[in-house]
Amino acid sequence: MAFWTRRRPHPVLFALMGIVVGIGFGVATYQTWRQDQGLREHGREAPARVVEVSGSGKGRKVFVEFEVGGTAVRSKVEGRMETRGQVGQSLPVRDDERRPQRDVYDARVTTQGRIVYLLGAMSLIALVGAPLIAVTALRRRRHGAPPRRATAP
Repeated sequence: MAFWTRRRPHPVLFALMGIVVGIGFGVATYQTWRQDQGLREHGREAPARVVEVSGSGKGRKVFVEFEVGGTAVRSKVEGRMETRGQVGQSLPVRDDERRPQRDVYDARVTTQGRIVYLLGAMSLIALVGAPLIAVTALRRRRHGAPPRRATAP
């Protein structure tokens, strides 16, 4: 007898995992939407100066410095990384007056909300798709349909 036998997980476990993942994506969607909503309601545009650029590609980070009420604030530019800049270059940013260190976006990029749609779609797929797949698998088990077996290479 083998120490480790390969057994398929129960379909209900698959559905529960899909629901957990869907809820996680739903929370991320809500937080991102609230952040974008805060910028629309309380945001303001300000001139900033690029003080540091690190990384490349998707790991690119751009740090800017700008003034809020006479105080210099340093922050990472969030959002899509179309922001290009060199140290010392001027860059218009949009920041939340309530939290200028946290919510700073490149003011030239107008499509910040695309990630909300992507996260929302993934949440919906996980919340609906996983239970549907589980129900289909449970029906197969009940009606005696043989489970699909993977062929060995």
